[in-house]
Amino acid sequence: AIIGAGGVGSYYGANLAAAGAEVFFIARGDHYRAMKESGLRIDGEVGAQRFDEVEVYETAAEVVQGNADVVLSCVKMYDAEEAARICASVLKEDGIAFSLQNGIDGPAVLEAELGERRALAASVIISAFIESPGVVRHVGSNQVINLEKQSGLATEFFHLCAKAGFEASQVEDPQVLLWKKFVRLVPLSGASVLCRAPMGFVAENEHLRFVLRKLVEETIAVGKAVGVALDESIVDGVMARIDKSPYEFKPSLLLDIERKRKNEAAWLSGRVIELGRQSGVATPYNDSVWAVVQGIGRREAS
Repeated sequence: AIIGAGGVGSYYGANLAAAGAEVFFIARGDHYRAMKESGLRIDGEVGAQRFDEVEVYETAAEVVQGNADVVLSCVKMYDAEEAARICASVLKEDGIAFSLQNGIDGPAVLEAELGERRALAASVIISAFIESPGVVRHVGSNQVINLEKQSGLATEFFHLCAKAGFEASQVEDPQVLLWKKFVRLVPLSGASVLCRAPMGFVAENEHLRFVLRKLVEETIAVGKAVGVALDESIVDGVMARIDKSPYEFKPSLLLDIERKRKNEAAWLSGRVIELGRQSGVATPYNDSVWAVVQGIGRREAS
């Protein structure tokens, strides 16, 4: 089951179905109606895919309850609690759910509904968004999925992901799994929001590269202060990744701001600031990103 069939959920779910899994989606609005009537199309550099028929529902009430082995919760963090309740209703008693939310708090929300054993961490590295109802645009070639390692269903699902063509891995420590993405996503999102521009613009500007590096160092310092085993080499890894990103790549935070949608800044830079204050680590660069997001929200509200 794919809870939250936006760009990411639609992409991973469609490819899992193509690999032989029985997949159903819960989607919303025009995207739901287009998927229901005409199926789903994935466009991108790695090729176009067309799925003429997909099993899609608008609400959990329409779904046969308790029939899913695995659920991917792909909603934004501000909808995570509602999604966790849907996960509980559609999962089999021994089924498991993976949180694919941005940030580090998604698995804890799932755990509150499902219990520790059935709520697992995951992270994805991909740029995919709804270009028009029923059509998802995949930018670049990344289709990474990192999964918390567990025997049984979780390992079966890992093998299915590999069969689907994803760059899949299993990670023993769920906190390291989450933070390795977090220390990339927070800085990349922050730098792009500061200049309201894609990653290519950030990569070619020496001043923005300096700010990006400071955001990475700051986020790593907070992670280490709260007990996460992070390696300083991640800094160079993030800088190398930005140079490999397509020029037009935009983090989801910037896309949401551009489209005047609710955004996840509170769970990204906002979360770094919160944990920094709790652990005594200064976060001036993330404070600046947070201030800019507040300013954008104020202007749009007026």
